Amino acid sequence: DEYVRCIQELGFEYDKSLLIPGSSPFTTLSEDGYRDTKKFLQKKHKFSVLFALNDLMAIGAMKAIREEGLRIPDDISVVGCDNLYLSETTCPPLTTIHIPKREIGRLAMELLLEIIRGEDYRKVELFPSLVVRQSVIPLQ
Repeated sequence: DEYVRCIQELGFEYDKSLLIPGSSPFTTLSEDGYRDTKKFLQKKHKFSVLFALNDLMAIGAMKAIREEGLRIPDDISVVGCDNLYLSETTCPPLTTIHIPKREIGRLAMELLLEIIRGEDYRKVELFPSLVVRQSVIPLQ
């Protein structure tokens, strides 16, 4: 699993108990992030960062964290994924992973047209970027 490999490469120990499983395969809304984080926090796990599947879930998680009397990012850092416009308006503004979706779509069409024209297949790589805002602090 790529997630586990990356954690171990960074020198951290993988702890499966710190993975919050979604309630369903379609768990992607802020309400889901809120509910699942609330349940997880009630188990009194010790952790310093929450990485959400997407920005909406991160926003829900932030609400649950605040309701438990914890401070973001002082007690728990939060990171989302998608770089939705909403991520700039949260309190504090959400650090997120930007996936270049427009570029992915544009290149997909370009590559498809090249294939239709009989041109050779070419490999294209696009990379996500971290948009650092105020919902994280350095690990201590």
